[in-house]
Amino acid sequence: MKSTVKKILAVALMAAMIACVGAGCAKNDTTKAESSTTSAASADASTESKAEESKEESKKEESKAEESSKVEESKEEPSAQPAVDAAELVGVYVVGAGSEVQTALELKEGNTVVVTKADGSMEGTWAVEGTTVTVTMADGDVLSLNYADGTLTSTTDAAIVFVKQTGEQTEEPSETKQPGAYDAIIGTYTLTVDDAVVAAVQLNDNFVAVEQNAEGAAQEGTWAVEEGKIVITFGDESQAFEYVDSTLVSVENPNYVFVKQTAE
Repeated sequence: MKSTVKKILAVALMAAMIACVGAGCAKNDTTKAESSTTSAASADASTESKAEESKEESKKEESKAEESSKVEESKEEPSAQPAVDAAELVGVYVVGAGSEVQTALELKEGNTVVVTKADGSMEGTWAVEGTTVTVTMADGDVLSLNYADGTLTSTTDAAIVFVKQTGEQTEEPSETKQPGAYDAIIGTYTLTVDDAVVAAVQLNDNFVAVEQNAEGAAQEGTWAVEEGKIVITFGDESQAFEYVDSTLVSVENPNYVFVKQTAE
């Protein structure tokens, strides 16, 4: 009897052990399955993260490319300024207008030029290429100037600026005008016939001219430099003179020569 009971207990114990082992294997299988699922999910998340990082890198590269393109565009050379029309350049230019004028430059039609300084005048030629005006004097001197907004600026010395004069400045004399470039012209001139002074003309530094005849009667007018000649106007009448060695020689009648008087 006892032997039979032992056998039954042994069988029951083995069954329990088998059941326990079976339960343990099932648990292990579940753990392995969960672990496999977690690994797969982790791999997917890693793939997605790498994809996002790749997109971010791609955006950064595109942004860098755009910035580089903008920088290249900003480095492009500015467009060249349009060429100046020669007709626009014709006129009288002075250095230091309104104070101590040292030089007057007259660009004339036909590409001739007259440069007037305190010690006299000289002729030459001029040409324009783009915005650069080249003046070549009779003695071979060359002056290179850049034109902009009514001024001619030396390409070798930016301090030398010729300012274009307007017609109003000549037609309306002002006490404030000091055309120092014409110092050699300013003064009193007399016309002598048979050793007798028959007329005198005084050219002032404000472009005012005063004429006095032999009887002492005086009249006031204006004077200006036009096309290399000195034009004196009294009332409605104007007369042009060539300035030659401190004399005013009438263009219309070369026998009329006004000689500049020197202070003694």
